[in-house]
Amino acid sequence: MRDVDAQTLERLKARALMHRRSLQAEVKAILEAEAALGDRSAWTAWVEEFRAKAGAGAGPDSADLLREARDERQAFGAPAATRLTGMAVMRSSSGNSCSPGWTTQS
Repeated sequence: MRDVDAQTLERLKARALMHRRSLQAEVKAILEAEAALGDRSAWTAWVEEFRAKAGAGAGPDSADLLREARDERQAFGAPAATRLTGMAVMRSSSGNSCSPGWTTQS
């Protein structure tokens, strides 16, 4: 390729290697994908395919997760209005710091 920045060329070569294609085939694939995304119907098809693969909507409802976390805090005696206030270092029973955690404030 001519008139391409050396770093860009290296990134393209690495990408081609990752996809097991020649540099020319990689550049062609990139151009075809970009041209297709300019077409609204191709973009919509890509999004629908991605959603089908990712199982969009199949995950847990965030409201249910928040409710569950609140209920767990209350089960362990934390007040209902407990909120996170900042980072603290949790200490193991031996007094050694072991991992970051959150301090809470009622």
